[in-house]
Formats: sequence, C-alpha cells, structure tokens
Amino acid sequence: MALFGFKKEEKKVQAPLRRPEGSESRPKASGDGAKVLPGKFNQLNYRTSHSSKDAGYSLKRPMVTEKALNLEGERQYVFKVGDDSSKPQIKKDVEGLYGVKVESVNIMNNKRRVRFMRGKVGYSRGFKKAIVKLKEGHKIEISPR
Repeated sequence: MALFGFKKEEKKVQAPLRRPEGSESRPKASGDGAKVLPGKFNQLNYRTSHSSKDAGYSLKRPMVTEKALNLEGERQYVFKVGDDSSKPQIKKDVEGLYGVKVESVNIMNNKRRVRFMRGKVGYSRGFKKAIVKLKEGHKIEISPR
C-alpha cells in the first residue's frame, strides 16, 4: 500500500540459525579454542575460552617493584592479571607464554582506596595480582636491564 506516494518496505525476517538434523548435540572444539559447528555455524566465530594460541590473555603485565624483584631469587614472579582470571587460567597462560613449568599460583585482590584531591573524594583503581612460583630449574627474564 502506498501512503503519500511512498511505498512501505516489507521487513524481511530471517529464520534463526539451527543445526542441521543429525548433528551432534554438543559442538566439537577445535585446537585453536573456537568451536567448530556443522552447517551455517562454521561462518561464526564461537569462543569457549582462550587457547594456547592466545597465551597471555589473562596476564596484563609483570610487576616490576622492589619486592617483586626480591622474589625472583625464590623462583616467584608477580603479574598484574585480569579481574576475572582464575588460578588454572593464569598457570596455563604463564606456561604458554614463557614456556616454563609452574609449581603454584597465589592470587591477591588489591581493593581500591579513597584518595582526596583538591577537596574532592576519589578512588584509586583496585587490581588483581598473581604470584607465580616456578618449578626447579625454570626461570623467566623480567627484570629491567
């Protein structure tokens, strides 16, 4: 129907993507961390979790402080990590990125602190850090030269 000389365009409704019949109920995961789905789903990039290809995904940066540098002698290294990072994820990322074996991972949440500037109240950023202990004979070169 035309209204004032303009034609109304019909909206095209696309059918939702569905797996073809006879496919597995659960998609298989490939080696790069992306799910491989049958049919039309192959065009989409589904990520379940990061893989060794994306090593270092949860690591933000190594912390270079006096205390962190003193821990290097005990095979312990300190990293700032993402807020949603877990111990197994951090272990996997350190092993994948640096090619070392991790003995243990300890995590600390540093809460934000109240800061006053020019009579106004503000907050410093909180962050999460991980202390990673390596197995005997492994070493990471982090300290600045």
